Amino acid sequence: MSTTMTARQKGFYSRGPYSETALQILQAAICDFDEGGFSGSSIGQIAEHAGISKSLVTYYFPTKALLAAAVLNQAYPGGVFMGVERHAVNPLDAIVDGVDHVASNVVHNGLARVALNLRNEPDLRHQGSPDRFYGWLTRVTDYLDEARRGGLIRRETHVEMEARFIVAGMIGLISLALQTAHFPSLVSDVVAITSQRIDLLRVMVL
Repeated sequence: MSTTMTARQKGFYSRGPYSETALQILQAAICDFDEGGFSGSSIGQIAEHAGISKSLVTYYFPTKALLAAAVLNQAYPGGVFMGVERHAVNPLDAIVDGVDHVASNVVHNGLARVALNLRNEPDLRHQGSPDRFYGWLTRVTDYLDEARRGGLIRRETHVEMEARFIVAGMIGLISLALQTAHFPSLVSDVVAITSQRIDLLRVMVL
């Protein structure tokens, strides 16, 4: 692993007032956790890959669990897993854009994979990080409610239930990809299952 690769080159974007040294540590931790998992990584190994001393790592992050919690927090901007600002005017397009963004990050960004896997670690369950996809559940519910009020989907649509179906479909496909380590069709599959669900809700135009 190259110690000269920058955080931005690896698709890592800082949240929080971290120093450059702390960012080096976080990026090295993401790479190590992605390759060897939480239990297969050590502070010493992370320090080596960050190109700094072990004591300097523990100065910023006294334990591996606290370091992992800091990594987790990087994956939840605004409390939303791999959150992204809305660009689409149409709320239904915004949903598709959102799931595309999440799935693409799982495929291409080690931070996303690490964050999902770290949430299964017993030592990290009480670190106070947001639930995996709760932020997206709230966001999709809001988008569907906006679409219903705008006449884009049927008035009788149960937006909370439909949001659960959409997010559950995304979670299921992502979980399957992580468990099988098979990612080539993840993005297209997530977009397809989401688009199909949305199409069932649209108001028919004669």
